[in-house]
Amino acid sequence: MYVIGNVTAVSPVVGGSVSALLATTVEVDDQTDTTGGLTTATLYGEGQIVDVTPGSNGQVAGAEKEAIFSVKPHAARFEISKIAGDATIASFELAGIYVNNTYVKLGLNGSALNANLTTAGGDLLNYGTDASQYTAATGYSSYLTLFDEFTTPIASTSAAVAPAAGNVWSYNVLAPAGQGNTVNAVPHIVIHFGKMVTEDGNYVNGVTGGQDAYLTISRYFLSSVEQPIEASKIYKIASVAFDKNDLDDVPEEKNQDEDGFTVYVEVEFVDWTAVDLDGVGF
Repeated sequence: MYVIGNVTAVSPVVGGSVSALLATTVEVDDQTDTTGGLTTATLYGEGQIVDVTPGSNGQVAGAEKEAIFSVKPHAARFEISKIAGDATIASFELAGIYVNNTYVKLGLNGSALNANLTTAGGDLLNYGTDASQYTAATGYSSYLTLFDEFTTPIASTSAAVAPAAGNVWSYNVLAPAGQGNTVNAVPHIVIHFGKMVTEDGNYVNGVTGGQDAYLTISRYFLSSVEQPIEASKIYKIASVAFDKNDLDDVPEEKNQDEDGFTVYVEVEFVDWTAVDLDGVGF
């Protein structure tokens, strides 16, 4: 028994094969509704049809067989409420936030079809250190739900920026089921700063008052144990707290084995399963 929901590309044919139906792919843009929410997230579940057991709901319903299983979305969600530098940061402008190292397509059952780079037409968006791709006009022109870019960069106040009160910067991502869902395959969040000025002047540019800098979140922790990102869970980052040592001239420059900074992360339950993360790193 298969249950499928919120898949715009599926047009089941009566008498058609299940294999043909399951060959359908799920796109990352379909996981986000027009308000930035989760109401269009793809749902999938499957279970064996077995004999009805005495006293079960299937028996009460007068059925001869039953299938009992859970239906889950393919999506996970990140929410960022604030980005704040410590005393080593004098000021900056927030130019953009981009999701990288993330799947843009999965099989209907949630499996990763392949891990080819986007540049090769594959399913994993990964622009690495190529800063030119982290713009709405280039690398993200086909992935409108995976970034925020600010035509007028947001100037920091006391070395911090935040969206309007009650809002978050949010990104719904595909979380592959099974072996594709590991700590080595989590989505990264690349934050692009303009006019970054550190206290000691390492990033000061005499012409602009500062230069571009990047912050790449690539690790997520629960009780100091590195975690994968799982479907049906919402990861809410109350504040991305960073210092000058976490900054790089290009995205994804940090070695993933480096433990850059620790940030408090709070997870809310929004009709999904919650998990209490307590740290992220570079």
